[in-house]
Amino acid sequence: MVLKEWLSSWGLVIISAILDALAVLFIKLSFNQFGVIPLSSSNAFLEYFQVFLKSPMAILGVLFYALSPFLWFLALSRLEVTLAYPILVSLHLLLTAILAVLLLGEQMTLYKLLAIILILTGVYLIYLDARVT
Repeated sequence: MVLKEWLSSWGLVIISAILDALAVLFIKLSFNQFGVIPLSSSNAFLEYFQVFLKSPMAILGVLFYALSPFLWFLALSRLEVTLAYPILVSLHLLLTAILAVLLLGEQMTLYKLLAIILILTGVYLIYLDARVT
């Protein structure tokens, strides 16, 4: 029973973060394929998205963006927001950074790494506080 409760709360937080990070990756890969969104005219903007939204990768990204909050809401109904939200955000940040470095060729600078470490340290402190109270 404990595993079922964990999966229906923290498991959903983790899956939500994974889906959101994958959505970012798929959308960014689609932007890399189709180029920057034109803002020169409303017609150019609409034409861009007509082509963009026919891409399987873009469609998958949009679906993951839609599914992620649904799972998050299910988890949030079972968890304290002061603990669950920082964990969701930090997981999303960490996963997105890893995917961007590995699959998009983006750089992980020392400052970015230190920022991620500070965020994860903060989440760990929130976790410790939750264990004490």
